[in-house]
Amino acid sequence: MNHSQPAQEFPATNTRLTKFTVTKLAVTTLSVLLYVAILPGCGGGTATDPSSAAAPSDSDSALDSINESLVYKLPEGNAAKLLEFIEQMSVQQPQGANDDERTKDVGDIFTARAAAAERIINGPEAKSYGKEATRIRLESLRVLANIGLPDADKNVKAYAAELSSNEDKDLARVGRYGVFSISLDELMSNPQSDGQSVIDNINKFVESEPRDQELLFLINEAADTFGMSDRQPQARQLLKLIADTFGESTNEQLAAQGNEAQARLHMMELQDGFVGVMQNVEGADSKLVEGVTEVLDSNPPSASLGVVMDLSQKLENASRKDLASQLYTRLEKTLDAATSADDMTGMIRKGVQRANVRMNLVGKTPDIQGTTTFGKEFDWSRYKGKVVLIDFWATWCGPCIAEIPNLINLHERYSSQGFEIVGINLDDDVAAAVNFLEDRELPWVSVMSPGGGEKNVNAESFGVETIPFILLVGDDGKIIASHLRGEQIGEALGDIFESDDADVVIEMDDEVAEMNDEVAEMNDEVVEATEEEAEEETEAADAAAEPDDQAAIPARRNGEQMLALAPQQVLNGQAPAAPAESSLTKEQNEANPYEPDAELSTKQLYAFILDMQDKTKSIQFRDGFREGICVAADRVLGSDDASARHREVAAEAKLEYLHRDACLGDDVADDLLSKATESLAGESSEKTQRLVRFFEVERKVINAADTPPDDGWHTETWKQSLEYLESEKESLSSQHLRMASSLVEILNDNPDVAERESDFDTLSKLLVASKDPVLRRYGKRIGPKNNGESTEWIGKPLELAGTTVDGIEFSAKEFLGKIVVVDFWATWCGPCRAALPELQELYKKHKDSGLEIVGVSIDHDEDALAGYLDDNDLPWTHLSGESATELAKKYGVGGIPAMLLVDQRGKIVSRGRTANDFKDLITKLIADGKDGE
Repeated sequence: MNHSQPAQEFPATNTRLTKFTVTKLAVTTLSVLLYVAILPGCGGGTATDPSSAAAPSDSDSALDSINESLVYKLPEGNAAKLLEFIEQMSVQQPQGANDDERTKDVGDIFTARAAAAERIINGPEAKSYGKEATRIRLESLRVLANIGLPDADKNVKAYAAELSSNEDKDLARVGRYGVFSISLDELMSNPQSDGQSVIDNINKFVESEPRDQELLFLINEAADTFGMSDRQPQARQLLKLIADTFGESTNEQLAAQGNEAQARLHMMELQDGFVGVMQNVEGADSKLVEGVTEVLDSNPPSASLGVVMDLSQKLENASRKDLASQLYTRLEKTLDAATSADDMTGMIRKGVQRANVRMNLVGKTPDIQGTTTFGKEFDWSRYKGKVVLIDFWATWCGPCIAEIPNLINLHERYSSQGFEIVGINLDDDVAAAVNFLEDRELPWVSVMSPGGGEKNVNAESFGVETIPFILLVGDDGKIIASHLRGEQIGEALGDIFESDDADVVIEMDDEVAEMNDEVAEMNDEVVEATEEEAEEETEAADAAAEPDDQAAIPARRNGEQMLALAPQQVLNGQAPAAPAESSLTKEQNEANPYEPDAELSTKQLYAFILDMQDKTKSIQFRDGFREGICVAADRVLGSDDASARHREVAAEAKLEYLHRDACLGDDVADDLLSKATESLAGESSEKTQRLVRFFEVERKVINAADTPPDDGWHTETWKQSLEYLESEKESLSSQHLRMASSLVEILNDNPDVAERESDFDTLSKLLVASKDPVLRRYGKRIGPKNNGESTEWIGKPLELAGTTVDGIEFSAKEFLGKIVVVDFWATWCGPCRAALPELQELYKKHKDSGLEIVGVSIDHDEDALAGYLDDNDLPWTHLSGESATELAKKYGVGGIPAMLLVDQRGKIVSRGRTANDFKDLITKLIADGKDGE
């Protein structure tokens, strides 16, 4: 478990206003609309007193006149209809060929919103909806002021001031907070102000206003405003105020946000010390230890403990294990005295325990347990007397894959002198590792152990929490170095073995080089656009630092799947490109080297996001990269001067990288993805809305796949998902793989065999029609034909011949007159093994009635198969080797388990995935056989 920077994982600050560009544009063509829409409410009682509506005839006449002047016409109908219109306007994509035209359209949109709210306020349902409409109107007027419409600034101030003196206390509060928010807009445009009046007003609010979510949002907005305008002392002051005011709240949500603010404050306080350590500033080590001690002595919330944990891990991975050990020790003392028992504290406590193991590995004699990826028992004693590199890795870990060319080079260079490598694979899905190793054919053994990820017995015994994690064992059998990466490995081996060269040259294979060329070509157009956007702003600093590129071991989904998904680069048979030199600024090399500089403007943040997306795959999988993207995206989305395009790119990037890591089993990313989907539901971009819809549907499918259905299987979820896929069939891509895999789980639960076959065929055809090669391949694999389910074999004689595991020739003719179940399976296939007890029970029940079973194993390691059969009671014939592989191809078996049912005449009568699919039919065949006698 890797504690990522807490400040980057907190929910984005909530803002009550929809924000667009604050560029002061003289859009004079909108001034008439503005006056018509908002002036009537700035001087009379109707705007501030929803309960006092004008006479219907006069009001209707005035509002009809307003409607004639609006670009977006108000609908006829009641308040609910008007609120629906307002919601539609909230997600309306601004139209136009350039910024000026789009800004004009923003004015039209929010003028219409203000007018619709005005109609509700002056209508007969004002008592029920007037307060909500008043908030909407104030928000709309503030947006109009921010885009620079004539007199809009004056009018929104007048409206907010008038509301603040209203007799209705709720409306008066809306007005007071509106006046305050307007002052934040002015603060952003006045860099000379110290903002003391803002601080004073907030302190008054804390003393006099209800301490609820509305007040917390307001303070958060102010803290973010100070932060974005480079007024860090004031930002810290407000974060402390949030922590002190809400940290002990009885409301769990408010208390959690208060604790998060405290953690953000602690991160900011420790950041300077961490940078000093990394830059070898004199006295920085002791200063950082003092800062951490001060934080831990302040009875901090668990989120702040996470900050210290994350800092300790970064120091450890940066080869500052001496300092990291001090912080771990100090953190452990605090945890021992802690009374909190929340989940995060428990995870941190476990993380410290693992760290203590890692800190003390050197000098220990390791022991590795488990089997190889092909099922053979691993024998650690075979490596006695050799220098061994132990590499903890997984197919879903980008940095691990990027390290492989270096390890191959070192193995070729030193293997003749007694150097060996042992990989310890942490994939939950053994099939993914097997497929990867079959494609790459690494010249060393990889070990699998019971349990995946953190639960792996070897990972537990070595305290492994982030990967790649590399150890070096001397020829005396004791660990001589840990936390090795890249050139450090070559240097350590160079000190042990004879070598003519001082340095190890890493040559990228053709596959990696080709991928780099493709990435470079695709990025050309984006780079040009980025440079054009950033041209108007100041140039970012060019100092770069070595980033921490450890990948956390994610918790993976436990639901069984017929076909497991590997990361996209593995499915493509490609390894991520070698690391490229970073172009990050000096500020970015602090707690997270990939976090954008605090001084970047919105346009520079937009350029930053595009630049990050240009990085090679190996860099994009490094620790902190996703968090950096999310921080930049949140700042763009929370900015006053973000254009529609900026918001769209930011939203897409945030969702993309959260989804990428969620697909790789990162539960934190998955949770953040769910929250991001909700928070972006109101974005106006059509593209963003399509993404939001996709993630909403995907979430529903995943939840269904993980939840036992009430009606036997999730029929409704399947129907809704199919409707979505058909509506998006022109744009389906590998992004939809996780959803497709979960749909496979759902369809497997359908007890109606014929209906299930039809549904698999439908899903397969949709995926195969995709332009994306990865999704097409997956679609082919799940199609009925490719899962032993093709109807073309139904009614035809079984053609089954081959060699058993004992080397005896076999022919299906031996079983004529018998009912036969043909089971395509493998020892490394979890769902296959899970299906065996049911098959054993079926065999036990009907063997005396003439039932036979033939197992067709597609295991590549026949020793593993033989060992499995020795240990498990599977008393039927098993075919293996090349003949079994050919049979699988003959019957189109791409995904397992897959089964065929053969009647007494030797003809195939059905297909399925488990023995349960055949229970009723076998009973019928037995009964028919007796009747025939």
